[in-house]
Amino acid sequence: MRKNLLYLLSLVTVLIVTPAWAIPTLQIGAPAGIVDTGDYADYQDALSTPFEEDTAITSGGIIFAAGAYKNNAELLIGGQYTDPDDASVQGKNWSDFGFNTAFNSARAVLMATIPDGSLGSEGSFLTVNGSTSFYSTATYKDGFDTKNNHAPIVDQDYFFFDIGDFARNENAVPDFADETGAATGEIKTLAIATAGFDWIHFDLLAIITDTKGQSTFDMNPGSHDVTRKDPGGGGGGGFEVVPEPGTFILFGAGLLGLGLWGARRKS
Repeated sequence: MRKNLLYLLSLVTVLIVTPAWAIPTLQIGAPAGIVDTGDYADYQDALSTPFEEDTAITSGGIIFAAGAYKNNAELLIGGQYTDPDDASVQGKNWSDFGFNTAFNSARAVLMATIPDGSLGSEGSFLTVNGSTSFYSTATYKDGFDTKNNHAPIVDQDYFFFDIGDFARNENAVPDFADETGAATGEIKTLAIATAGFDWIHFDLLAIITDTKGQSTFDMNPGSHDVTRKDPGGGGGGGFEVVPEPGTFILFGAGLLGLGLWGARRKS
């Protein structure tokens, strides 16, 4: 009986821990506080104004964009791939995935969704690392097709910023959700300067090309994104914290531990 319970404990722990080690290809994160302390903000279960699930909340001026290479077959996470030895060998470009040709000169793209009707408002602006957007629109899917149309990006206004390709640095990228794991890739620190928006929601877009020359479009999952709220209090709030994977692991281990203790007492 005891051996069976120990086996069950091991199996459940593996099943729970394994998903926590899976690092998304693309992530947006934020510091745990207003300034960068080396920790990542938790992804919240629910946010109002705008409505969103599984997003990190910040009111500071720093966010992080991460690209993680899954295997050695991936050549590039960013924009269109060009063979360094033969410029005629290229992967697909943004326009091949339903984007305006203005995207074709961009690498990885930071998408900033702002409240509907706020584009061009007097006194409002947004820059990323000191640069303005290379494309903006007040119409949903005007010149872009994100595929992953999670809230709040539908029917709002939009900015797009070129943030460059992601380098292949060994063991550089953890899972921002629980700060575990270490994938090959790069974390970019992005300085956000803005005024005039109650909230800004950030997503990350990239083209991934592999050694077979196959290119695919990717976007951070429905989670692993960031919403910046106006530190002056605009836009409201209301969010709940979702327990991290480690919490579930400890809870499950504790329950099984109590079962083992009870079985031992009976024997």
